[in-house]
Amino acid sequence: MLVVDDGSTDGTSEYLSSLAAIDSRVKHVRLEENTGLPAYALAQAYPLATGTYFAWLFDDCQLEPDHLETLVGRLQREPGLGMVYAQAQAQLAGDRSFVIGGPLDMDAMSEGANSIPNACVVLPRSTIDRIGWYDPHIILKRLCDWDLWLRVAAEFEIGYEEKILATEFGVGLPGSLGRLNRENGALALKYSRTSRNHRLAPTSLRLEDAYSSDIGIDLEPEERATLHTALLEHQMFTLDTAGAVETASKMSALGLMGLEHDRPNRRGRPTGESKIDDLFTAIVAYTRKRIEEDASSLIRMEVAARDALRAADQRMDELSSVSAQLAESQVEQGRLASALADAPSRVEKSPAEHFDVELARELAETKYSLFIFRDAADRRLEMIRALELQLAERVQDAGKTQSSTEGAPATINRATDSRRNASRKRKPR
Repeated sequence: MLVVDDGSTDGTSEYLSSLAAIDSRVKHVRLEENTGLPAYALAQAYPLATGTYFAWLFDDCQLEPDHLETLVGRLQREPGLGMVYAQAQAQLAGDRSFVIGGPLDMDAMSEGANSIPNACVVLPRSTIDRIGWYDPHIILKRLCDWDLWLRVAAEFEIGYEEKILATEFGVGLPGSLGRLNRENGALALKYSRTSRNHRLAPTSLRLEDAYSSDIGIDLEPEERATLHTALLEHQMFTLDTAGAVETASKMSALGLMGLEHDRPNRRGRPTGESKIDDLFTAIVAYTRKRIEEDASSLIRMEVAARDALRAADQRMDELSSVSAQLAESQVEQGRLASALADAPSRVEKSPAEHFDVELARELAETKYSLFIFRDAADRRLEMIRALELQLAERVQDAGKTQSSTEGAPATINRATDSRRNASRKRKPR
């Protein structure tokens, strides 16, 4: 275990020294001054590394017990892979969290998206020998891991394990590197597309190279301002006063401070009268820009939230209207079904077309029940007709055996007429 101590001042150095003294497996790598660049700091441990594989554990992460077993095991089973990674649980404030990591999407990653958690990666030494180390340049301070994955993917196949093997707490810490530092996304993306593997061997990295203005790109004025602002930000956070003064002077000479550059002059002091003025003006310009960016982000979030709430309210109104219409339709269907049951013989046309698909299905079931009812009614009518015929025949037979009277033919005729009328009315349907 190689523990890199990047200029700590909180007792970490003393603790690690005491631990290394009693356990020879622990190697304490101490940097006396804080570099603030994880890529460069990690490279200082490389000369002491003797293993075949490299894995990382950062001060705001925890690894699961089967982390190495799972990832190293995959590389041993598939030695052709240039890298393997898994998922991490990103812990926010309280109990809220989300999962980082998914199948590799090179289209998204090549445009700046990163779906590979740094704490859940294992690299073979052979990959580092071919690709090089994390690039420590300040323009990639927050994105050096994403840049390395892109460079590996350009040369090797990458393996993925759908399993949570670490917890990352940095996303929920306001003082973490990712929260404090800007991404410089557009310039970082442009820089990532340059060829650099040949100069990124871990043993050849120099700290001064991390601050170089020559990054192999013809910079536009806005990009040059972004580069110098990133350097000033880094020097502020690492308390590099001398470096910050020098950067501020360069920004002043290049006219990269915007309107802030003229403020001392408007107060009766010549612009650039002292390097301290330049530094103070540069810090004000940086702070103003960060505050404006944060405010713009909050405004966009507020607009998005309000739009979402408005859309939700509109959707609720629509659902309420549809629910009311459905309730009215169901009431109408119940009324109609009741009417059909009370007077089945008077219904000539199905009203299913007046309802939606679900109501039409229910109405069809009601109609089927009605047909069964009408069939039973027709059978009863047939029975009544048969009884009437029998009655008429008996009356006729009785008339033949009796003496002729004036009333008998009338009775027979009435029975005959009744039978004839019944036959005419009850035609089969």
